[in-house]
Amino acid sequence: TAFDQIKNLKQLFINNNQLKELYPQTLLSPGVSLQTLDVSHNQFPYLDIGQILLNLPLLKQFHLVSCHLNDTSIYTLLKL
Repeated sequence: TAFDQIKNLKQLFINNNQLKELYPQTLLSPGVSLQTLDVSHNQFPYLDIGQILLNLPLLKQFHLVSCHLNDTSIYTLLKL
């Protein structure tokens, strides 16, 4: 993934980028140490929140403000 060479990434701020997709597997490499993820103010109609949380066991802060998510995104939390 794009993050394969970044082993000690603790914070990732990709907010306000007009992103429309974010695949959970993209975050696997930094998943070992990522503690803060901010994807706020993007254009995600769907986001697999449950899988993202499963991939990031050390995550303490997950910001999703104004992401235009549909209800299906919330149901992915049932994976937990």
